[in-house]
Parts: sequence; C-alpha cells; structure tokens
Amino acid sequence: MQPTIPRAAQATWDPSQAALTAGAAGILAVAVYALIVAVPLGDVATPFVASLFGPLLAGASVALYIVLAVERPSFSGLLAAIANVAAGALVTAMLLVQLAVDDFADEGRLSSSLEDAFERVEFGLDLSWDVFIAAGTILFGLAMLRHPRFGRWFGLSGIVVGAALYALNFATFPTPPADGGLIDLGPLVGAWYAVVSVRTLRFRSALPR
Repeated sequence: MQPTIPRAAQATWDPSQAALTAGAAGILAVAVYALIVAVPLGDVATPFVASLFGPLLAGASVALYIVLAVERPSFSGLLAAIANVAAGALVTAMLLVQLAVDDFADEGRLSSSLEDAFERVEFGLDLSWDVFIAAGTILFGLAMLRHPRFGRWFGLSGIVVGAALYALNFATFPTPPADGGLIDLGPLVGAWYAVVSVRTLRFRSALPR
C-alpha cells in the first residue's frame, strides 16, 4: 500500500508552490555548493554561505517529495526526503567544523598530531554526509522511475550516480576518493539535482493549485 499525503495536509500544501520551492531551493543549493568549492569568500562570508547549503538541500528535498507524491506517492520518495534532510544536517556540521578547525590551525595553535586527528574527524563527517546524500539520490531515483513527469532517464541516472558515489567513498575509506586516486562524484550528483530542479520548475504550471 502506497503512502499518500494526509487529507488534513492536502488543504494547506500547494503542489505548485512546492514545485517552486523544490526548484528554486535546489538550484540555490547547487549554486552555493559551487561557490564554496570554487570561490574564496573570506573569513566572514565563507561560514555564512556554507551554512546555507544544508538547509537549502533539506528544504528542496522535502518539497520535491511533495511534488512527486501529488501524482505518484511512494515510500522511496518519503525515505529519500528523510535521508537528504539528514544529509543537510551532516554537511552543515562537516563544513562548519572544517572551517573552525582550519581557522584554529592557521593560527599555529595545533600540533601536527592534533591536526591529523581533526582531519580524520572531518573525513568521517564527509563520509557520513556522502552516505546519506547517496541514499537520498538512489531513493529519489527509484521514486522517479515510473513517475509521469520524470521517468526512467531521471530514475536510472539518479540510481547510478548515487550508487557510484557510495561505492567510491568506501573504496578509499577513510580517505576521500579525490585524495585516494579516484574521482570525486560530488559535482556529478550536484549536476543531477540541478537538472531535476530545472525539470521541476518547468512543469510547475501543470500542477494543481
């Protein structure tokens, strides 16, 4: 039996608004991710911008589940949203811990052994967030396989990139794939969510209001 949106909530959840939220927050999350990776923002702006990524990812994922559930409710879509909310919390912790430790290390107040220990903590948080975002991506892919607005292309590509992200992270554990001689699939996962976000915005007007 497939889960459905509770009747009491249907009156307050606007699918068109959910599609706007999913699309806009998803695109903003990808833009923030690219900004953090590619652009030096300074001591004040960097932690502020980094703190936006996790909440944007979480909000976009919950809204995407609502959009998917309007036409094809699925348990995998619900689990995907839950996994990505957890991923958003973990990546926020990872980024802010990383920035705080780097700031302390730049002042020369950490011994080499402590730096190594904190680096392992950062790697552990990095892997934890990758586990949840990989799970969320695979589950959203499953929810999209037979969805009338997405279908097999979105579904299969999400499953493949999510599974590949998961596999590569554990192939080099506890070192991140990029540091272990493999490919960092983070940008590819981000690109998948960007395309999903654009697709969601494109069919927003076709949803009931």
